[in-house]
Amino acid sequence: MGESRIYFAVGFKSYDITKITSRSDTWFEWVERSRKLMGRLTFNRKTMEWIVFALREASTDNGTHTRRWKMNEQFADFFCSRKHNRLADSLV
Repeated sequence: MGESRIYFAVGFKSYDITKITSRSDTWFEWVERSRKLMGRLTFNRKTMEWIVFALREASTDNGTHTRRWKMNEQFADFFCSRKHNRLADSLV
């Protein structure tokens, strides 16, 4: 049983992702902290692979359209979306 952790910060939010390995499965704990809020989510390896896939797909998009990804697990639904900020485009 092992544990490894990644920390990173974006703007006023900080994140840490902890990988927890047990005999039966690999789990990930995602903690998001901001000034007044803390969120915690625990999910399995399959869900983490889907999140990485969705983030890679979103980062390769250069268009001005909105994209959405969805995955259904046994007890949960996971969503990921990418929106293009039109206001920032008009300022450039």
